[in-house]
Amino acid sequence: MRYELILRAAGESSGARDGLGASLVRRGFVETTTKHHELALPGGVVRLAPSAAGGWDAQADAQRTSQSLTLDFPLGLSDADGRRAIDAAFDLAQENGLELFDPQMGECLSDKDRERVFENWRRSHAFQFEVAGRTDLGVDLPSAPAPKTSSNTRIKILLLLVGLCVLAVLVLRSCLSQLLDRAMNPPAAGAKP
Repeated sequence: MRYELILRAAGESSGARDGLGASLVRRGFVETTTKHHELALPGGVVRLAPSAAGGWDAQADAQRTSQSLTLDFPLGLSDADGRRAIDAAFDLAQENGLELFDPQMGECLSDKDRERVFENWRRSHAFQFEVAGRTDLGVDLPSAPAPKTSSNTRIKILLLLVGLCVLAVLVLRSCLSQLLDRAMNPPAAGAKP
C-alpha cells in the first residue's frame, strides 16, 4: 500500500511545472523514465509520475489530470523517511506554485497541514498493519510481535496435570485392590501375617 499526494496546477496556470525538474534534482529525485521520477529512501521509494485519469468521468478527469502529478510512498517507511517524503511534496508544491491535494483526506492542503498529513499517513499504516499484516509496507519498522508461547505452556501444564491424575488413579487403584484383597481373603488363622 502506498500513500498518495497529488500536485496539480493552481487555477488555470499550466506553466507552473517548468521549474519542477530543478526542484526534483535538488531533492535527490532521479528521472527513471520520461516524466517519472524516484527518490530512494532506506525504507522504500518515493515516486512522482503524471496522474492517471480514471473513475466514472474519465474524459473530464483526463483534462484535469493532464496537469497533475502523483507523489506516492510506502505506508511502512520510518517516521523520518515518511516525514521526508511529505516535506518533499509540500516543498515541491510551494516552490513551483502547485496545489497539493490529499485524496485520503479529500482536501487541498496548505503548509500548516504537514503534521495532519503525517498523522494521517501513520494512521493509514497502523490500520493497514492491523488488517493485512506486514504486506508491502516497507522495511524500516519493527515487525509484528512474536506470538506468545503461553499456549505451549498451557498445553504442557495440562498434560502434566492429566499425567498426575492418571498416576494418582493407578496408585489409588493399587492400594484399594490390596485392601480389598485382604478384606475379602483374610489370612488363615494359623498363618503368619
